[in-house]
This record gives sequence, structure tokens and C-alpha cells, in this order.
Amino acid sequence: MQKPPLAQAVEHLNAGRIQQAEATCRRLLTEKGKNHLASAILGQIATMRGKFDDAIEHLTGAISLSPREIDYRVLLAETLAGCGRHDESLSQYDRVLRLRRDYPPAVAGKANALIRTGRWEQARSLLEPFVARTAEDAVIAIVFARIATHDGEHERAVEVASRHLDDRAGDQTRRSLHFEIAKAFEKAGDYDRAFAAYARGNETARGRWDPVAESDRYDRVMAVFSREHLQGLPQPSPAVRRRSRTAVFLVGMLRSGSTLTEQIIDAHPDAYGAVELPEAKNPTGRSPAPEVGRAGPDFLLEQPGGGTLRLSDLQGQSVLINFWATWCPPCRAEIPELVAAYERYGDQGLVIV
Repeated sequence: MQKPPLAQAVEHLNAGRIQQAEATCRRLLTEKGKNHLASAILGQIATMRGKFDDAIEHLTGAISLSPREIDYRVLLAETLAGCGRHDESLSQYDRVLRLRRDYPPAVAGKANALIRTGRWEQARSLLEPFVARTAEDAVIAIVFARIATHDGEHERAVEVASRHLDDRAGDQTRRSLHFEIAKAFEKAGDYDRAFAAYARGNETARGRWDPVAESDRYDRVMAVFSREHLQGLPQPSPAVRRRSRTAVFLVGMLRSGSTLTEQIIDAHPDAYGAVELPEAKNPTGRSPAPEVGRAGPDFLLEQPGGGTLRLSDLQGQSVLINFWATWCPPCRAEIPELVAAYERYGDQGLVIV
């Protein structure tokens, strides 16, 4: 028997099938007219895509249709915080807490909003009573662990988050618990346990990747950082440029080959990043490039356990290079496969960087 459209939309959303969830809700609204849950789901999707104005419109509509549904106000508060309207966000959380005191999503959300504005002590004061009497739920534990890690209390962060690993919480919540534990270990310098915790989090729930949201984000970035915009930025006077000692952080692989930037980094003992490939390790005689038949661009990395790693030192070995970040869901999702590949082929010479 086919599920009702709203049940299908919720199932799609929870499974990360964002486009299907959106299509189901829009079809329902076209056929049936107003529906508070469909509007709320569209609000969530718009928030995930960074379309905050659309999200606020959908969620405000859902609240007007069902004023007693406090979860819609929590979603609206999260959206307002996401677009920097922190005072309005805090006001929405306070309205929820007046309706239902100690409602965990609102308590945790308000603490997060306080953190966003740098009010870590206030956020901690809000959550500490729950944690002190072990009355926190998994969502509050996630935020408190983040605060404890920020305050350098790594063991307490791990202890509080670990209390809820066996809770009947959703996969996304349990993954967040594992990630907060991993971040605490990472900040404490315990990289082996941090990596293991990240891996457990990835095994708990696969990350969501929405191609529409990613395309929209790329378009917004390109629209802002156009050539005209960059050329129009204020430039220092020649006198200022001559005496400036401002530190410059060079981010990213600028281009392959021997650039001035690469030579500067290569010559600096405390710098890491793209470096010039030694001629002795470039038998092709052509500039390095990520292409078949050409030497790969060289780079230098600082290793977590100490020492450095230079890509060109691994010539002759089978090397898999993975550029990833903890905030990237697809990156986290592929970690178990990388671990499995290394366990299977590591003794045959596979190196994963």
C-alpha cells in the first residue's frame, strides 16, 4: 500500500533525497492547496540550500497555519540564526521556551545561537544545569560537548557526548555525537581515537549531498567574486605596500608548475602547501600537471604525529591522494571505503595521503 504523500516527503527528507522530498511537497500544495507540514518541509529544504528568504517565507506560513506547532518555530529560529539574524532567532527560541519550558530542541538551539554570537559563557550557563543533573538529551549533549571542547575540557566533552550513544536517537543525531567526540579527541591531540570516532560517525549515517544546493552555492560564490568585484576592491597605496609587514595566508593549490608563490613557500622552513617539483624528480621535462604522462604537482604537508610529508618522495609507489574536510558530508561518507582499501592493499604498497 502506498504511503500518503506527506509520509513519503518525510521519508525522502530523512533519507537525504532532497529533490524527491521537495517535488512531493510542491505537488501536494499544487493539488491540495495550503498544508502546514508541506510548507515546513520546504522551509527546511530551503534552509539547507542557503535560500533563507524562501525558508523564512515557508516557515512563517507553516506557523500561521498551525500556531501551536512549536517545532516550526524552532526551525524558523534555526533559519534566522543561519542568516545572521541572531536577535530574532533568540526571540523565537524564547517564545518556544515560554510555551514549553526546558524543551530540548529550543534549549540546544538557543545555546547554539549564543555560540554564534560569541557568547560561550551564556550558552554554557544555559546548558550546565541539565548536564549537572544528567538531565540533558542527545541534542543538548552535542552542543555542550562543543562548548566543553572550546573551553579545553576535552575529557568532559567526550564523557557527556558518550552518555547518549545508545539513545534511541536518529542516525544524524548519533553521527553528530560521534563527531563531537572526534573533535574533542582531535583538539586533545589524540588523532588515532579522533579518526576512529569520525569513522564510527560516518558508519552511523551517510552524509547528504544535494547537487542543487551545491550548484546554487557555487553560483552565489562566482556571482560575488567576479573579476570586476576583485578589481574594485580597495588597494593600498605604494607607501603602505613598501612598509607593510602583514602576514599573508596563501590558500589552495594556485596552479601547477613553478610559480613565484610555490618558490616562496618552498624556501620558507615553516610553510606548507604547494612547492616546486625538483628537476631530478620530473623526468617528463614538462611542467607538472594532474594529467596522464606528466609529473604530479608537488606539495609539502605537516603530519599529525610530527615530521613532514612531501608528495614527490612517494614517487614509484601507488599513491591515492584525497582532499577532504570534516565539514564535507561526501568526504566523510567515503572514509570507510578508504580505510577498507588501505587494509586490503596497504601491505602491497598502497599509500593514502
